[in-house]
This record gives sequence, C-alpha cells and structure tokens, in this order.
Amino acid sequence: MKKFLFPAMLLFALNACNQKTTESAENYPNKRENFDWLIGNWKQINEDTKTETFEFWAKISETQYAGHGFVMSGKDTTWQEKMDLSLSDSTWTMSIVTPGNEDMVKFEMTTYSDSTFNVENPKHDFPKLIKYWKTKDKLNASVQAKAKRFRLSFQDFKYYYFKK
Repeated sequence: MKKFLFPAMLLFALNACNQKTTESAENYPNKRENFDWLIGNWKQINEDTKTETFEFWAKISETQYAGHGFVMSGKDTTWQEKMDLSLSDSTWTMSIVTPGNEDMVKFEMTTYSDSTFNVENPKHDFPKLIKYWKTKDKLNASVQAKAKRFRLSFQDFKYYYFKK
C-alpha cells in the first residue's frame, strides 16, 4: 500500500497545482474566509478495518481549495470523489464529482467560522447538508439528508501512519 499512496499523493499535488483558479484574491479585497485548516493528507479513524478512507486537501489559491477523497480495500480503490471549494461572485461553493456522475454537484456555503463550515443543496437527494470542522488534530465531516446521516473523523495521515 505504501507503493500506491506516495504516487497517489504526488499525482494529487501535481493536479492541484495545475488547476485553474476560478477567481483571483484581488477581486475580493475584503475577503476574510480562510479554510487553510482543511489542507493536509487525512486518514479516517472511525471506520471498520476492511477499508481505509482518505481525504487530501490542497490550497490552489486564496479563493480555491481542491480535495480528493477515496476508499481503499486492500490495494484497490473502491470509491473516490473530487471536491472543489471555491469563491465565485462573493459566494463560497463546494462542487463534488462522485462515481457515476459526470456533472459536479454544487453546494452553497451557509455558515462558516475559523474552523468550521456548512454547505447545502436542498434540491440534491443525498446529501443535502455537508459540515466540516476541525478540533485540535482532527478533521471532522458530517454528511446528511433528513434522517440519513453519517460522520467522519480524520487524523493527519503521517501522524496516523507512524503512530501504528
């Protein structure tokens, strides 16, 4: 698995650096939102032992962050998604592409603080609400629609990997 993860992280970093910025920071001189606390290589810590879930986040510019989430079962990638958190027309949106969908699903940011944000799309079947927040050394996420909800908790991949 070590042989797979390093090339995957390298490809993600290279891809993130090559993506176009949707808006420049100069267009929003009063912008105060900062989501740098997302940046990193995260491994889920509250899951079963049959799979491993990862999220990698990189800062593309002052107004764009790119994320890549995937699930591994042994050496096989069984699921993945690409995420884009960006500022456009003074609104932060998270766009997500998941397996089986060619189009990105957009979620508009409804709340944020120094270490948390919520994005929503009431017209989408699942999820309708996505929450991210950081507590100490953990990145947390909650994905929900009505009664259906699940929570993810991630720890820095390097720390988790060498702690074992």
